Amino acid sequence: MKYQSAILSNILFLIVLSLVFSCNKENEEPEPEVYLPEITLVSPDTTHIIVGRGEAFLLSITASINAKSTTSLSSLRIMRNYNNTGFETVLDSAIAIYGYLFMLNNYTCYANDNEGIEEWKIIVDDNVGGSSSEIFTTEIVNLNPTLSFLSGEYEPGKVRIDADTTLPVGHDFVFGIYAETGSLENLDRILIQREYENVSNITVFDSSIDVSSFTIDIETFSYPNPGQEKFEVKVWDKANRSSTTSFTITTIPAAPDITTYNNKILGAQNSNTGSIFASFDGTIYMLEDAKENATNIDFMYFYEAPNHATLAAPDDTDAALIFNNPQYGLETWAMLNSTRFKLTTLSAGDFNMITSLTQLIAVAVIPTAPDQSKINNLSTGQVLAFETWDEKYGLIRIDNIIGAADGSIEITVKVQ
Repeated sequence: MKYQSAILSNILFLIVLSLVFSCNKENEEPEPEVYLPEITLVSPDTTHIIVGRGEAFLLSITASINAKSTTSLSSLRIMRNYNNTGFETVLDSAIAIYGYLFMLNNYTCYANDNEGIEEWKIIVDDNVGGSSSEIFTTEIVNLNPTLSFLSGEYEPGKVRIDADTTLPVGHDFVFGIYAETGSLENLDRILIQREYENVSNITVFDSSIDVSSFTIDIETFSYPNPGQEKFEVKVWDKANRSSTTSFTITTIPAAPDITTYNNKILGAQNSNTGSIFASFDGTIYMLEDAKENATNIDFMYFYEAPNHATLAAPDDTDAALIFNNPQYGLETWAMLNSTRFKLTTLSAGDFNMITSLTQLIAVAVIPTAPDQSKINNLSTGQVLAFETWDEKYGLIRIDNIIGAADGSIEITVKVQ
């Protein structure tokens, strides 16, 4: 009986203790529920995207207060963490008071300029210190087109230039390029330019294309004066991504290999001085003597409105009207050579620096070859380039003009 009484006492004690604990629990304040903001990532619509280096992408989110919350949104933050180097703030903006719903539409973000992984975190805060976040990552890759210079032989004995090189002035050479898209977008444009001493700039090639890869060889000449010339190639794709590459040609003087005729005076059509010139040996002919040497005649001089001071080829139509003697005129010649001219931008000093054939040819054909049968309205100091019917190149500097049909022109000629 003694043991039964003890057990009964213990049971009664536990019942009383339980009642006391229960009463205390009922008197305690309940823990408040926490209602954090809600955030949804709209764009990008996945948590991992691939982006080109430095390229833009659009970010859109919606954020709202929990339906059971009595607070409001307070701020939006956008953070980025490139290759785990630490988060930096991209955007930290307050949300207007009483903001229960907030939408960020097409906010422009930019990927890092280097390849790697970048973590993006969007954080929305409410005005009682609650916050929620969404995270996505960008995998940054190189989507730019690839661009390289071709190497090897272009043709037997002629090797392509594919790196910085030293060449004699006016030396002919060839270089080639290969371009290929780095993405699903086709190539859109190829531009090749040459720039001499950071001053003179010439477009060699500029073309719109729509292909995944492109190859071209360019035949050209080194610059006619000593110095450095940069050849730069740029390619774009349809998404406006681009790549650029270049090489530099250092030009050095070449040994003289041209003939120069100084102080050559040609009379106009009514002058007693010969008007007709043969670059073969520098001879100046009167009309009656020129007929018998027609195969050697390269140009002639006349002065008459509206052309005024003019150098013309034997096959020029205006020259035929001027030199129209019934016995010796151009219409009676057995051959009318088709010399072609162009006006260059060379100064008299530039002309003096032309000391080699490679320089001379380069000046004559860059950026365009001579294509005119005459150059009229000449003035002192101008420099003309010419090409004879048998593909011989030359330069003419105008040293003096005495205007009138019985006047004259003084020239200096450099010829192949």
